[in-house]
Amino acid sequence: MSQSVEQRGPDYPVNPDFDPLDPDYLADPYPYFARFRSETPVFYAPRIDFWVVSCYEDIQKIVKDPETFSNKRVQEPLHPLTSEALEKLKGGVRVTPTTSTADPPLHKRTRKHAARAFSARRVAGLEGRIREIANGLIDDMISEGRADLVDRFAFPLPASVVFSLIGYPEKIPRC
Repeated sequence: MSQSVEQRGPDYPVNPDFDPLDPDYLADPYPYFARFRSETPVFYAPRIDFWVVSCYEDIQKIVKDPETFSNKRVQEPLHPLTSEALEKLKGGVRVTPTTSTADPPLHKRTRKHAARAFSARRVAGLEGRIREIANGLIDDMISEGRADLVDRFAFPLPASVVFSLIGYPEKIPRC
């Protein structure tokens, strides 16, 4: 259960204005994180009810300490769901923890299966397909003359590889 800002005490830094969906932030988050790292490397963001951690070393400690830090909220929406959406979800949608939202011991069990599916041998066998997808993404960026590397390459590459593994069509057929 999350604590209110008042329960956290006055010693915890709070940034009431931080919004990761703000267009200025999305357009260029790097200056924000440079400022966060120098001024308040860890702070509570009440707009999204999450803590923001801006230093790589701190993030590594968090990821390696599941006893203290939980994965449960990783995929929660940043904004409250509408009443209509909540009603539909009550109608039989069963939410079960996935690897990214599970804490040990379930996390270790599901990760073990994923590790088998993406063994070094299996990934080496996919090298041709991965190169094909990567080259297509790079060609698209070159043809546009400029692109955000994360948005146009780092995010879609692994997603496209996984989708191709499970047989999802590269282009969705239109009706």
